Amino acid sequence: MSESFYGYGNILFDRRDSSGNLTGLRAVGSCSKMELQSNSEIIEQQGRGLETLGKTIASVIKPGNDTFAASLDQVDKENMAIAFLGQVVADNQSSGSVDAGSPLALVAHLGRQIEIGYESLSTVVVKDETDTTTHVLGTDYNLNAELGLLEPLVGGGIAEDDVLHLSFDYAEVNRDKNEAGSNTLIEGRLVLFGINLATNKRVKVEIDDLQIKPSSVIDFLADEFLPLELEGTCRVSGGNPPFVVYAYN
Repeated sequence: MSESFYGYGNILFDRRDSSGNLTGLRAVGSCSKMELQSNSEIIEQQGRGLETLGKTIASVIKPGNDTFAASLDQVDKENMAIAFLGQVVADNQSSGSVDAGSPLALVAHLGRQIEIGYESLSTVVVKDETDTTTHVLGTDYNLNAELGLLEPLVGGGIAEDDVLHLSFDYAEVNRDKNEAGSNTLIEGRLVLFGINLATNKRVKVEIDDLQIKPSSVIDFLADEFLPLELEGTCRVSGGNPPFVVYAYN
């Protein structure tokens, strides 16, 4: 009996590291599209005889690349690393302090945000280069303690190019950074676990050697949720086919 197909499922991706080793399957989140296409090319020989001019007298089908496309609806840090051909690495800030005996020196630029070099600050004291004058928050400068930004105020007690001495405490900050462009390509193994709702039977797709790249931009200021569009090639390796589709009985 013929069957129709209306599917949904979960996609897992096992990304290879810089040494080519698989790092473990990871769920990529909600996806609205996963396409596979076996491409081919028809090569034809055209006749030049009286009866065959312009007619096909022989043809062959030349297999081509098997291609992949997907839309990821959730852009977490790992998916974003794929979008930027990057990798996720830890970039944590340990807690500590900069004391008044060995202050941090910054050059003032009036009306400009100056990066202090630490985040999540507290007990911030700003003095002049001689450590004799203590500048006043809100009068001489503004401070974004969370991001670690200092703004010397126009009309306050700080002049352009003054050297400021800062002392402060900084808290532990746990974060990751995406090192964009650190990879020329993304490789790995992909598995789809799904259900055909038309038959309520399970289906599984395995791509053992997949090379993918982003085919869409990431707009950080978009007014709607953005999909991450991917495209790639299913490669033949180790005698395995480019992909396998399992249809469960």
